[in-house]
Amino acid sequence: MKTIKPGEERIYKNKNGDLVRSVMVCCTEVLTQFKDSMNIDQETQLTKMIEATVKEYKEIKEKEGPITAAYSMHAAIDKEIKKSGNEHQGFSVTCKKGCDWCCQIHVDITPDEAELILAHCEEKNIFIGWDRLERQSKFSEKTWLSDQISHETWCGFLNPITGCCIYKHRPGACRNHRSLDDPEKCNVIMTNGKIRKYGVLIAEMLQSAAMTAYGADSMAKMLIKTKKLNDKENQKA
Repeated sequence: MKTIKPGEERIYKNKNGDLVRSVMVCCTEVLTQFKDSMNIDQETQLTKMIEATVKEYKEIKEKEGPITAAYSMHAAIDKEIKKSGNEHQGFSVTCKKGCDWCCQIHVDITPDEAELILAHCEEKNIFIGWDRLERQSKFSEKTWLSDQISHETWCGFLNPITGCCIYKHRPGACRNHRSLDDPEKCNVIMTNGKIRKYGVLIAEMLQSAAMTAYGADSMAKMLIKTKKLNDKENQKA
């Protein structure tokens, strides 16, 4: 999922002609598309919402820790998705159990989501293919489908028989990736990921706030990085 690095400043005129300085927040690809259709005032309001959510998210993490913070963010995302329903502009969401073409896309996760996934895998004794993650970590969003061997694009947590091994704690990016197309068109190898899809605005805002708070990287890179940090801390202890 394409992201914008936070911290970049820009200056623009609002509807009153006043110069306004704004600090860019980290946005998911879907939220960036939403922003492209907004006027300056709408974008400013969205930025304020993200900044307020960042503050709330940091408070949860400071009090409860990274795993609870990620779990809370996922619960909030699920709530917004449920509220939005399964219809959008005359189209129905076609995602269903057993359809897993989207499990080949490039996904960014936050450090806290990595902690949650690793903790869940340890608790449930779920195998993690670290060699495969190392190979996947070499590819960016732009080269994920074009330069990587097709069978290597699949998420390492996808079991071809039972489905997603971490479904309950899957990343926010996975939760809000919903197709409005024929499921067969979701075969990203054939379509290069170009399908009619729908992301709930507030859910994207919540994910963007978590990314703004603590950054994000590809699932492979973030899991590897988090494991190394945890191993280092365990050695100190």
